[in-house]
Amino acid sequence: MKKKSIFLIALIVWLPFGCASIAEKASMEKIALFTDAYRDAIRASAFKQAYRFVDPEIAKDQKVDFDRFKNIQVVDYEVSDCGLLRDRGEFFQVAEIEYYARDGLSLRTLSDRQLWKLDDKAGVWLLQTGLPDFQLQSRPD
Repeated sequence: MKKKSIFLIALIVWLPFGCASIAEKASMEKIALFTDAYRDAIRASAFKQAYRFVDPEIAKDQKVDFDRFKNIQVVDYEVSDCGLLRDRGEFFQVAEIEYYARDGLSLRTLSDRQLWKLDDKAGVWLLQTGLPDFQLQSRPD
């Protein structure tokens, strides 16, 4: 399934850029390295590891309570949309994440809208939107 996700991301992103330059294609490959590693961390419910992808400027203003994530178990993570923005210095991605709270066992789906920005100096892509907003409260049926 990992190869399928990578292929779909590449297809969605590269189709509009059929005549894209080698530099643009290399940039897309680099984005995929970061977003794939982030996806793998979220799928493993390794939220501290996933948090390393958040832009330090964004992270310093956020106080993340990692204890809140101890009850979350991610089941699936699929990218439903993605693309480059603003002169290719930003990248958006929408991921559908299935998860459950371990104590409640009710499966939920969250649509996580991500914005990634290229840090030219460091040569890395940084997540601007923070970790997914998992809802832990039980919903009335």
